[in-house]
Amino acid sequence: MAVMSGMIDPNAEFGVPEDPDAHDTLWDALSVDDYVKYVSRNILRPASVTAKIHPADEDSLAYSASLRAPGWKADPWLGAGTDAWWFSVDEILNIMSAYWDGDGIVRKSASHQALRYNFGLDDTKEWQLSDGVQDCFMKSGYWSDGMSRTQQCSVTFAPNDTLIAVFVNSPIASTNIPSIVERHLQANIS
Repeated sequence: MAVMSGMIDPNAEFGVPEDPDAHDTLWDALSVDDYVKYVSRNILRPASVTAKIHPADEDSLAYSASLRAPGWKADPWLGAGTDAWWFSVDEILNIMSAYWDGDGIVRKSASHQALRYNFGLDDTKEWQLSDGVQDCFMKSGYWSDGMSRTQQCSVTFAPNDTLIAVFVNSPIASTNIPSIVERHLQANIS
């Protein structure tokens, strides 16, 4: 993102000694820093959200199925660009609303078209409702530390302009979360 936006030249040299590891570390740090600035300015601010890229004490912990392992918080800093932000459910809903209903992040017509083309989604379905067919757009996330501790989320742009965000701190199979959300939606939206 930092290179694409022009914040960092793709051929940038940082004046570090002939140490490829130091050069790569500096490149990563500068790229992530510019990415954070871009997201904060162009996505979070229009949604009135202040989020962070590192987990803090107030953030949720993931637990193992047995609850015997200590709580766990991933620090996905190196995943910046795909999974590095820490949000509350309300913050995710604010971002979804700004993206779906507003023109602050992108034009409303562009956001609707991107979702209809399945951009960044796991699933898109047409639902037959009493007043016609409407689309339902779903995306889920799954993070694990390899010790059966997981952090998961599922977001849905549902029919009738219903926005849903579900966070789960348990080892439920990742494929179950979206299907659980979808089943309850279909049972309760007409």
